[in-house]
Amino acid sequence: MQQPSIIRLLQKRGVSLVAIDEAHCISQWGHDFRTDYLKLPSLVKSLGQPPVLAVTATATHSVAQEIAHLFDIDLDNQIRHSVNRSNIAYDLYQASDEADKKTQLLAQLRECQKPGIVYCSTRQAVDQLVLLCQREGIQRVSGFHGGMTPMERILIQEQFIANQLDVIIATNAFGMGIDKSDIRFVIHYHLPASIEAYTQEVGRIGRDQHPGYACLYVQEEDVHIHHRLFQNEYPTDEELVAFLELLRNSVHASDSVVLAREGYEQKLTHEELFAAIGIGENVTRFLFYYAQEAGAVRSVQLGKSGYTYWFQPHDPQVVLATMKQRIQLVKRSKYAKLGNMQEWIQSSGCYRESLLAYFGERLINNPESCCRACGINRTLYLESTKPERVAQESAWNLQEALERLLPHRPSNEGGTASL
Repeated sequence: MQQPSIIRLLQKRGVSLVAIDEAHCISQWGHDFRTDYLKLPSLVKSLGQPPVLAVTATATHSVAQEIAHLFDIDLDNQIRHSVNRSNIAYDLYQASDEADKKTQLLAQLRECQKPGIVYCSTRQAVDQLVLLCQREGIQRVSGFHGGMTPMERILIQEQFIANQLDVIIATNAFGMGIDKSDIRFVIHYHLPASIEAYTQEVGRIGRDQHPGYACLYVQEEDVHIHHRLFQNEYPTDEELVAFLELLRNSVHASDSVVLAREGYEQKLTHEELFAAIGIGENVTRFLFYYAQEAGAVRSVQLGKSGYTYWFQPHDPQVVLATMKQRIQLVKRSKYAKLGNMQEWIQSSGCYRESLLAYFGERLINNPESCCRACGINRTLYLESTKPERVAQESAWNLQEALERLLPHRPSNEGGTASL
């Protein structure tokens, strides 16, 4: 969507509605910020300001406000549904060590109704647990993470949707776009990085409205996994300095450089960036985004071979200080969300109630099978007590789906958000 040729084609054809899924990704303070999403407001403007439908299942009040501000969505056009899923029971298992977690996982995979998902924080853990299941005779289990090829991931997704696999052991790379209503359980083998991430992942349970089970394994050492992941997610001060030096050094007088009053058009390949700084693609995207925000570059375009951008004359010390400050603020937000997750698992009262409170909601009634603190009827989730369910297949109807999602109201101009 950032390619000029695509934008020109859309402008020529005309766009009547822009629908944005996972809209929380646009928030710098959200749990899953993606720099490309922040380019969407200007894209919408370039398309003539068509109506916007921005949808997310995990926006706090502040993130919802940010989405509405960026897309100029009036308060009257914001629709909020509860994050409460009364058919999901929230359980926690306090593990003494890694061996205890593995023993508990094997027991639950044998006992729980299927299909289900086991989430891990690292690719290494995914591979190890898949091998463990195979060694212990648990069949129809597969791993899923970003280290696999696209074809491998597509095949595993399709097998899971077609009920050829019972359990997927995965990193958070699994789940986006998975339309499977009969998932019966989600187990978090490691502590999630935020309450939003946890809510999004357990929200894949029981979309058919039948009982579902969410279990989070708690081990004190797991929080250190996220500390290591966060360190790799953002550039160090040394990498930041090296990146800015590379931008300056790449400006030279040659046939490939176009000199203009606004700056210099430049190109850097992925290989050049990695050779000079040794950083991955995700960190590079962050660096270019914050460099543009600080005024060091503009008109950044990501292509197959690398980046094209306009270098802007600037004060290196001012840009460096600005980028450091912005990155530090985002990192603090990440650590704060991890702290909120730790506080939630230490709740002394109802876990459902405190989960809803995080999203600014109040719990009206506790379901019969609520959470570890209030009580869980575990027999509802055992394979041995699995009821016979008759699949009721009907043709999906867009109009009916929209009527359920959006309440009837007089038509008016402006964007619409479902938050």
